[in-house]
Amino acid sequence: GDIVVFVAWDPQYKGALDLARESGCFTVVGLSAVEDPQVEHADMAFGSRSDLTRDFEPTHHLDRFGQIVVTRGSSGADHHGPDGIVHQAARPARIVDTTGAGDAFLSGYLSMLAQGEPPQRALHAGARWAAAMVSIEASIPPPWPRVAAREELDARPAR
Repeated sequence: GDIVVFVAWDPQYKGALDLARESGCFTVVGLSAVEDPQVEHADMAFGSRSDLTRDFEPTHHLDRFGQIVVTRGSSGADHHGPDGIVHQAARPARIVDTTGAGDAFLSGYLSMLAQGEPPQRALHAGARWAAAMVSIEASIPPPWPRVAAREELDARPAR
């Protein structure tokens, strides 16, 4: 049930990726791994569209990566999988500092995935945490309970 993440892909991680896969771990590699022909398979490729240097069509890589998540900054994020594409719009936020936004998105996404949630809920959690992250001047995201509590307040009907 472990998830092993190689967030910034480097070919030197290939042996560790193979070991994690052989051990039964869910493996996540940085999006640039799609351009590395030595990466024969990972459960997910995840990263920013800006991580790639050429035209990129995620569906062409689903034979090697079971799922591909592409973040696109203010344009949101897309989950590509065997059932098609799921889009999540970026959440509105007062931008103070973008440091850590991608890591916060990945953390929110993977925490929901680890709980068995579907891609749409995982994308939503990632977008919420990234929006919370860019609204503060820090390199460490606010605690998830605070982000989740804020979402609950936002979801309550006005009186």
